[in-house]
Amino acid sequence: MNNQQYKTQSLMEGYFNLTSPQNGPYFYPVKILNPQLAEDMEKIARRIRELSQLDKPTDELAILCGIQDKSYHTVRYGFVRKFSGLVYIQMANGDVWKAEGHSTKGTPEVLYREGYISFEKIDIPQYQREFREFIDTINWEVEDYKEASRIREAIKKYWIVIPYRFWKLFSEKGSQYLLSELGYTEFYDWDVIAERIKDGILPTYAKTKYREYLNKRTTKINMFSGCVRDLQ
Repeated sequence: MNNQQYKTQSLMEGYFNLTSPQNGPYFYPVKILNPQLAEDMEKIARRIRELSQLDKPTDELAILCGIQDKSYHTVRYGFVRKFSGLVYIQMANGDVWKAEGHSTKGTPEVLYREGYISFEKIDIPQYQREFREFIDTINWEVEDYKEASRIREAIKKYWIVIPYRFWKLFSEKGSQYLLSELGYTEFYDWDVIAERIKDGILPTYAKTKYREYLNKRTTKINMFSGCVRDLQ
């Protein structure tokens, strides 16, 4: 399969995920064609193309790319802007921007600040250099909240340039405290963590999280087989 065929297939899979949702207890292999949805998708694609030609992303483009618009109307303040989410956007000129949605600040009685979308231009090569330097400063045996917070914030900042091999390293070396501070994400190498649990390096809490991970993975795997059983 060449690159163009792969792009076409990926686009069609996205289209059919919208037109042919696999809801309910049964699996429907029918591909439903929805001309109106195709037209709507074409309009959105054209709009994204237009906005991508700008020097900087706009609120509209950020929302099209995944920022959630939670704005609402009030009697006292009228229309109030409110946003959430984080996305990275590459413009047509190659520049990469981080767009982050911010909520309102205030109380039900007083609105101190409306929500907004912030934009930060990302220098990918610089981020990669900084992340490599950051790895050298990690204390893998950390048991201190302040240091663990520093590591967590750095991972959040450099998320876009973190390679998979880092998570393998993190799973191999991270202390129980450090792993739990990040919340045992799906990015960990769970085979490595399983070995560390087996060897007694990671204690009971890690076992619980590992079981939770296995349950989630098993649930995903069994979703399709469960549909097939329903049809038998």
